[in-house]
Amino acid sequence: MRTLMSLLLVLSAVTASAQVTIEPIDVDSGLLRVTYLVDHNEVGATSFVFPSNGYLFTNQPLSVIGVHEKNTQQELRHEVVPAASPGPGHAEAKSVRCLYTDPVPAGLGYKVEITIEARTDDISVEPDGRWVCSYETGWQTLNFVVPYGHALVYCNFPVLLSEVEGRTVARAQKSSEQQEVVFKTRQM
Repeated sequence: MRTLMSLLLVLSAVTASAQVTIEPIDVDSGLLRVTYLVDHNEVGATSFVFPSNGYLFTNQPLSVIGVHEKNTQQELRHEVVPAASPGPGHAEAKSVRCLYTDPVPAGLGYKVEITIEARTDDISVEPDGRWVCSYETGWQTLNFVVPYGHALVYCNFPVLLSEVEGRTVARAQKSSEQQEVVFKTRQM
């Protein structure tokens, strides 16, 4: 799985500061895995809280799968903290604080990869059997990992399909406005 995420992140190195990858893990329980790749360029910073408004797709406890600095492949210490500026209706939103071993260097910055899992109400099954996964984001590049044994049958944005390590990945390019992206899949 780590290699799959790394390959997905390499696919769009130019837009790395605006990339999120989502993968439905279990439709019955609503378990969703979300990976962000974020540029952090605040010189001298020893920690980084992301996102400042919290993970809004869930109001359930977060499970942090991993936090890594991608330039050095170093695993970072981290903790789940209350969001600094949660949006309306999200008072309990949580963020992840990444703790750096060394302060952010001038002229380089860090590329931080944060992978979490949490339950969401945004995964469901339609009466005709299609899985539906929606995700609201302001990020421009959104990767969707199609579940094993499924085919992508709908997305409300144009997508580029590719195969990475035997998995189908749909990449949606969208505006930077906050918008809901909807993916529908069907078992083959």
